Formats: sequence, C-alpha cells, structure tokens
Amino acid sequence: MIHITLPTDYKTATPREVKNRKEFDRAGVYVFFNEDDVALYVGKSVSFKRRFSHHAAESNFYYESSYVRLYDLNSDYERDIYETEIIRRFAPLFNKAKQFHRQTEIEQELAAIEDQARELIEEINELRDELNTLYDETDDAVVTGDLTNVDGGSNDFECLGEVMYINRRIAELRAELARLYRKKQILLAKRN
Repeated sequence: MIHITLPTDYKTATPREVKNRKEFDRAGVYVFFNEDDVALYVGKSVSFKRRFSHHAAESNFYYESSYVRLYDLNSDYERDIYETEIIRRFAPLFNKAKQFHRQTEIEQELAAIEDQARELIEEINELRDELNTLYDETDDAVVTGDLTNVDGGSNDFECLGEVMYINRRIAELRAELARLYRKKQILLAKRN
C-alpha cells in the first residue's frame, strides 16, 4: 500500500477572503470546513480565487463553510494525488466524484443523530417539567398565602438561580439540537 503524507504547510482563510484577495490567485488543493470542523468539499484548481468565485455562485456548501484550508501545489500530478488522498481522509460531505463512502455509513450516522436528538429533546422536556414545578410551587405559595418562602429571602434567590440555570441549560441543549439538525441536513443532501 502506498502511504501519502499531506503537506503540513497549508494556509487557512475564510472563503470570502480567498475569493476577494489577489494573494490567493494560485494553484493547489482546497478543503471547505463548516463551523464544526466537518469537511464539506475538497477540490483542486489552478487559481483558488477564480474557483471560489465559481463556488460562491453555484455551490451549496460555500455559504455553509466557516473556513478553508489551502494547500499550494503547482504540479497537476501533485494536485490529483493530494485531492484524492484528502477526499479519502476527510470524507467530505459534498464530493460526488472520488467518493469513498458507502450508503450504509451515512445511514448509520443519520440514525446516531436521531438518537442524540431524541436524548436532547428528552432532557429539554425534563428540564421544562422541573421549571414548571418551580413555578407551580411559587404560585401555590402566593395563592395559599404561605409566603414564608417567597418573601425575598434566600430561598427566593435559590429558586431564581435554579430557574436561570435551567433556562440557560435549555438554551444550550437547543443550540446542540440545532447543530445536529444542520448536520442531518448535510448528510441527507449527500445521501441524495
């Protein structure tokens, strides 16, 4: 088996920087990554700048990407070899040619995402129930006139702290759920 070592001297930039700056008018291989460091697309070009203008106009992944890794390679031969190797290693979601994925791997990843999403939704619902219990206890105290725990004392501050913590945790879980659903959409696009 042939072992290929990737160049270690690559540049990182945003897609917009590459498209708009003259210094990126050179040849090589590039990898688009999203905010979760997932490889979206690998390509090669004699001019990063011109190729990125094309991607900006026609590619789904361009606007989903957070940054690009650029490998400067002048030889056509090197670009072909490294592009194939980078696709093999990073398994980008949007490459159709030179694809080394199997459909079952995508299906397994989708199933794992669904499991994670179910767990997150369950945790969110449990936290909401806990929050409702805290609200109910406060309401009951006001209705019955037993204001010993809702008079501005330390218990009120503890309750307020719990409410704030639970709300923050729910927001974190929702953000994680949104990230999972974005990943799911990317995988569904790749599957189709």
